[in-house]
Amino acid sequence: MSKKTAEIRKKIKESEEKLNRELTEKEKRSIAKKVVKKYKRRNFIRATLLLIGLGGAVTAGTKLLPEGKGPQIESEVDLNNSNANTFREGLKVQIGENNASIEENDEFKELENQIREEIKGLSNKDEVLKYIKQIYADEFNENNSENIVANDVVLYRTKVSDKMYKDYAENGDKIVRYGSYESNKEEFYSQSGLITATVIKDNDIKTEAVSGDNGFYQKVYKNGEVVPERDEDSSLLRVAPIIDKGISYATSFDNENIKFYVRDTYRDKLIDAVIEYKENKAIENQQKEEQKKAIGQIGQAVFEYENRSLKNDNDIDR
Repeated sequence: MSKKTAEIRKKIKESEEKLNRELTEKEKRSIAKKVVKKYKRRNFIRATLLLIGLGGAVTAGTKLLPEGKGPQIESEVDLNNSNANTFREGLKVQIGENNASIEENDEFKELENQIREEIKGLSNKDEVLKYIKQIYADEFNENNSENIVANDVVLYRTKVSDKMYKDYAENGDKIVRYGSYESNKEEFYSQSGLITATVIKDNDIKTEAVSGDNGFYQKVYKNGEVVPERDEDSSLLRVAPIIDKGISYATSFDNENIKFYVRDTYRDKLIDAVIEYKENKAIENQQKEEQKKAIGQIGQAVFEYENRSLKNDNDIDR
């Protein structure tokens, strides 16, 4: 088993133990994707260090890039001598070609740039909160056929005032609840704490709650709420990383002594969360359109077949 595979399995196991449930296939794929990305980044950094002349020498058999994707070192290369220049230039060209290929094939580049510009243009707490509230409102509208706006949404995150605890749904599924509970219940802790989104419109109040660890979030049910089975689909759950990281970025404006690079880190995490969400959304919408198109083609084929059959029947009658 490779180190990469072992790390993927380890992280899946740790997340399941922390969340008190089995991860979905989508969540497992997400973990695998992050681990693979980390290893690719590590390989790229090693290659870059070699390129700028750090690390002294590379021993025989070391591979900087995947097979066929760049120069493979077959013998020891001393980066401190003049012969290393040819190697450096070749590596520089290969890295440049790889980056160019990625940019050319990245159909979401324009979307990513737009999101970065939008979030970097947010200059205070209120603007950040309005931005993430509108994202939640759009998701809520899509799932509930409603027409709410950012001003109809109240976001809340706490780590102390509302205790969470482990419980079971009526069918035996493991779930997490929040609110007052009996002493025999086991408390549940998470990095994000409890995150709620409340929609207040026309004297109607709807609240959803989630909690997360290591980038994975799950629905949290209110104490006393009847839960036939665990349901991991909700508007808040779909945008939970955005709300969590958005609140962190928004509240950073309250701290006058915060270092600029710390606030920038919160901002960049929000950017990454919005990019991932909107890219996945775009893929989902594309798949839906393809399904509609396929259904339409099937319908057209059936229509043409029935017309041909009717024509043949009429010809026989004649």
